[in-house]
Amino acid sequence: DERPQVCVAAKSGDADAVKTALAGDPKAALAVDPLYGGRTALSAAAAAGHTDIVKALIDAGAVDTVVRGWSAACHAAYGGHSDVLTALAAGLGVAAMATPTGTSMPPLLLACLKGHRACASLIIDAEPAALGARDPHGRTALMLAASAGNVELIDLLVERGAPIDDASCEGKTALMWAIGAHRPLA
Repeated sequence: DERPQVCVAAKSGDADAVKTALAGDPKAALAVDPLYGGRTALSAAAAAGHTDIVKALIDAGAVDTVVRGWSAACHAAYGGHSDVLTALAAGLGVAAMATPTGTSMPPLLLACLKGHRACASLIIDAEPAALGARDPHGRTALMLAASAGNVELIDLLVERGAPIDDASCEGKTALMWAIGAHRPLA
């Protein structure tokens, strides 16, 4: 089997197998899974929401490597795993959660795209400047929340200072994105 056992165990949530792999090889925390898009065990655990495994990997020296534009924090935010984001921030620093270098779409935008209010709140609390993030199309967190029709998330973003009248590269504001997505409550 070409797949590192620590990666397989991290993805499946087998904490005992992860601990065994880490105990047997000090470099196992840095393992990359060639059959899982080159992602690390840390990213696999973050995507699946396995907080205890994320903590164990960080304690063993794992780093948050960006693969195909996504970091472990991106996977956690997209999946709605606020506890994993907290563990990443505690173990790797707030920047690892809020503004990982080299990501194609920041964690806050991914959380807003999927409507994960708890993740969005956590990221903004840690890094208020994250509200200024934009995706490659110039869309903001507020625009993504409006497109999804998530009123609670829109309220949170506006409360925290998200600019209401900013426009995307297409010239659309959050209101226009909500209208285009047929989201009258937004």
